Amino acid sequence: HSNGSGTTNTSLTATSITTTRANELIVAAFLYQNNSAFTPPAGMLTKATVSLPNSTFDTLAVCTVLQAAAGASGNKVATIGSTATWGFVMLALNPVITGTAFWNNFVLSAEVDS
Repeated sequence: HSNGSGTTNTSLTATSITTTRANELIVAAFLYQNNSAFTPPAGMLTKATVSLPNSTFDTLAVCTVLQAAAGASGNKVATIGSTATWGFVMLALNPVITGTAFWNNFVLSAEVDS
């Protein structure tokens, strides 16, 4: 996994991680402070965008992409509509079974206490 934070900016860069086998699911979670429009990194799908009341960060956006071959994921750069302080965490999930069919049924669930 990788994690970190950035200066006030509209580009949110999650640094590369290295997968150890084929068909790992890359999950990038971005936290930012201004509830502005979110554009996921190229090739990634936004699975959830959640408002976080009573939090240092206002918004959590979670994106995923299937990485077909083992190796470096490359940096994942999301953008937001206006400058904000932000943070991220990115990780790779190994499938329990081999092949891509496992991830076709992947469901992301989130609950926020306000």
